[in-house]
Amino acid sequence: VPADITIECDVDPSDLSITGDVTDEADNCSTGLEATYTDSVANGSCANESVITRTWTLTDECDNTTTLV
Repeated sequence: VPADITIECDVDPSDLSITGDVTDEADNCSTGLEATYTDSVANGSCANESVITRTWTLTDECDNTTTLV
């Protein structure tokens, strides 16, 4: 998964060219895998600050799933 980063409020957190993407999806059962993500947003410790926790999930053709936060 991509490394943790800090972004400004005016940056789109869904822009994976900024926040990072999973680029090495592979296993021995499937090809053409694509990781997906969901975000959980919590208030930060400062005004107008938030913490976005991104959970990446990858499922192959045999329904094997791996999840990383």
